[in-house]
Amino acid sequence: MSNNKIVYEHYANILDAFYENILKAMIIGTVERTNLPEKQFHKSVLDEVENLEKKYGIASIASSQSIIILISAMEAYLRDSFILLVNNDERLKEKLLKTDKKIELSKVYELQNSMCTFGDILADQYNFQNLDSIHLAYDWLLNINVFDGLNGIKKLSGKHKSTCPGCGYDIKFSKIDKPIELMRALLELRHKIVHKSFTDKTAATMTNTYLDLIQLFVSYINFHIKKHLKK
Repeated sequence: MSNNKIVYEHYANILDAFYENILKAMIIGTVERTNLPEKQFHKSVLDEVENLEKKYGIASIASSQSIIILISAMEAYLRDSFILLVNNDERLKEKLLKTDKKIELSKVYELQNSMCTFGDILADQYNFQNLDSIHLAYDWLLNINVFDGLNGIKKLSGKHKSTCPGCGYDIKFSKIDKPIELMRALLELRHKIVHKSFTDKTAATMTNTYLDLIQLFVSYINFHIKKHLKK
C-alpha cells in the first residue's frame, strides 16, 4: 500500500463523513411535527404542509428523507473507499489490468488527461445502491462476501453495544432477524421514495432499525478495509 499514512488519513475522512451523515439521518428521522413561522410562508404553503401532515403524518415524511440521506451516506462511503483503495494499492491496479473488464475509449482519454483515475473507472462499473453489485465490488476488492457480513449482523443486533463515533455514547442496536431481506427492502424503498415520490406511512416505526442496519453493515466493511490497509 503506497503512502500508507496518507491513505489512512483519507480513509478516516471518508468514515467521518459517513457518520456525520448518519447523524443527519438520525436528526431528521426524529422530526414529529412542523413548526413553520406563519410570517415567512404564504398561506397556501402552510395549507399544503397541513394537508401533507394530515395525509401522511410529518413523521413519515421526515423518515422518508432520513432514508434518502442514510442510503446516500452508505453509497458515498462504499464508493469513495473503493476508489481510494484501488488508486493507492498497486496490487489492485495489477489485478484490474489482468481482468477482462472493458474500458470505454472515452474513459481512456479521461485517464490519460488526469480527468479520472483507475478507481473512478472501475467504480463506475458498479452500483453502490444495489446489494448484488456491492457484493461483486467488494468481493473483487477485498475478497469478502457481504452477504456473510449481513448474516453476521443477526448475532450482533439486539444485544451488541457500541460507542457511536459521532455521538460519544453507548447505543444498543435493534434486533434484526433477516438483515439481507431488510437491506434489499430498504434499498428498494429508497428507490421508490426518490423516483416515485413514495411516502411510506410505516417508515417512521422502522427508522432506528434502518439506521442500525446500515451502521452495522458499514462496521463490517470498515473492519475488512482496515485489515487490508495493514497488509
